[in-house]
Amino acid sequence: MPHKHFVYAALRFPFFCSGAVPLYGAHSQKNEIQFDFSQLTELMDGRYGEVVELWFDGAWDKPCRAWQLDRLYSHVKSMQPMCQIGVNHTVGKYSEKKGMPKKRYEPKNYRDRDPLRMFPSDFRLWDPNMCREDDPKIYTFNGKEYYLPFEQTICSRKEFSWFYSDTYAKNHLWIRKRS
Repeated sequence: MPHKHFVYAALRFPFFCSGAVPLYGAHSQKNEIQFDFSQLTELMDGRYGEVVELWFDGAWDKPCRAWQLDRLYSHVKSMQPMCQIGVNHTVGKYSEKKGMPKKRYEPKNYRDRDPLRMFPSDFRLWDPNMCREDDPKIYTFNGKEYYLPFEQTICSRKEFSWFYSDTYAKNHLWIRKRS
């Protein structure tokens, strides 16, 4: 019998979604967006519990408009209002072309009221770059100002991504011998 002070705590977890990975069965942009919405509906409709964060990656792989972030954001918030949503490479000039933002918009170069290219978003990120100690927090989109904190990500390998080498398989990050 559980102790009378035992409190059940539901598991809360984040999701990582890569928009750069071709989706099975999504042979056009329209099909891809519909597939994304279907997948997000399943993940966020409550059957798996509370989702605390949704992290979109692959912002360089298609133009900003193609992401339909306003629709994705509203869709997720309608099911999980407290879920925090972020998109990699959040800061930079909005573009109708796919690709990375200019180096000027890396976290070490952020300036107060820089433009947001991937919005709406609840926080900024640029995997795996660190922000400065004096990191600005106010950014702009369509003439309005928004407070967006920076979320720091840490990769589990020396490279910027987990899949470019077998370094991790040979040298586990968390289990190291001391000299």
